[in-house]
Amino acid sequence: TDSITFRYINTDPDKRFVENKDVLLLSAFDNISKEAGFYTLRLQGRNPLLKRELDKYGYSSVKKAKNADLLVFQKSNFNTSPDLYITQNLWQSAKKLTDINPQMKEYNWGTTELIRWTAFDGKQSQGILYKPENFDPSKKYPVMIYF
Repeated sequence: TDSITFRYINTDPDKRFVENKDVLLLSAFDNISKEAGFYTLRLQGRNPLLKRELDKYGYSSVKKAKNADLLVFQKSNFNTSPDLYITQNLWQSAKKLTDINPQMKEYNWGTTELIRWTAFDGKQSQGILYKPENFDPSKKYPVMIYF
């Protein structure tokens, strides 16, 4: 977890402070793998920090039901639209609720790959390589570089 940045997600806008008995929901971003997701943090007891979901997606719009242990959130990446998901019991299960852009299945999308290289100043750098659909490594392609 040394490479992970955590942020507290306030799931109850009416709550003014955190209590010792609370289980906190944290957004997580791995600065090396660039994966994102969620952890929970128990302020008391064993196993205080638990990974719930961490993968190659972006997450947003996390909302908790007022009177139930349900969370709704958006999940998306380069190949998927931001669909809604629901989870209960702090990520023991997650279910896709929407299919916001079903026509995406009809297209052959490109792929992404996290790459690393040594920059001109000798420092290690990272970036995302976007490959076109049906990428063939034996062919030449035009390249666009963005800094």
